[in-house]
Amino acid sequence: MMALETRALTIGYRRRRGNIVLARDLDLQLGRGSLVGILGANGVGKSTLLRTLACMQAPLAGQVLLDGEEAARMLPLDVARRLCIVLTAAPQASLLNGYALVALGRYPHSDWLGRLSKSDHAQVAWALQAVGATDLAEQRVSQLSDGQRQKLMIARALTQDCPLMLLDEPTAFLDYPRRLETLRLLRRLTRDADRAVLVCTHELDLALRYCDELWLMNESGMKVGSPAAVLRDGSLSETFGIDNFSFAANHNKNDRLRGRSYRLWAVQDSNL
Repeated sequence: MMALETRALTIGYRRRRGNIVLARDLDLQLGRGSLVGILGANGVGKSTLLRTLACMQAPLAGQVLLDGEEAARMLPLDVARRLCIVLTAAPQASLLNGYALVALGRYPHSDWLGRLSKSDHAQVAWALQAVGATDLAEQRVSQLSDGQRQKLMIARALTQDCPLMLLDEPTAFLDYPRRLETLRLLRRLTRDADRAVLVCTHELDLALRYCDELWLMNESGMKVGSPAAVLRDGSLSETFGIDNFSFAANHNKNDRLRGRSYRLWAVQDSNL
């Protein structure tokens, strides 16, 4: 069964003088054990799609299904146990320290008093360590940089321990080594924890390297395919409206062991 599925989904915004449609008739599937990247130009609707999938915004038409159940018919607590989301907006939690912010991810699994068990605290500690933020646990969120707060938000999502993770620009405020670490972590989660991860990103090279599948959005619709497939058929160049866009590939033994013929590691613009 798919962790996430859409049926004839149309996304956009309702207005009195007519709806603003960003994408229509989307039939998408995301299974556990897969890391999928959403790519596209600014303003094409990537974040709107993510919010619609997370039930934060109602679709204009169609359905979103979580583990085969229609999300619109589910209680908010049940949705919170099925998916977690990381947005680019800074958390409004300036009075909390890092540990308390991350611990909020256990709320859907706690009792009605919100008490944390030993296993809950162990989950929080693991998430902080996984993103390299253990040293931020006792610091006030208001005193942290954007990149440090982003680490904590990713840790909070990990703490929530859901089969489906949705992330909007999770590497936006991170330096390049931390960007690599984040994508490696997300990929490892899909393999080791059997999770489904959907990442909206502008990190083209990292998406090509680590994602199993890409969802390419543009004004004419959406193209779905593996990184190799969207490179071969020119869909990636079409998505960003760039001609003479070429890509370099690296052949090695490890890629063959993963079932891929090559790894896409560099993005080059031949016009430069």
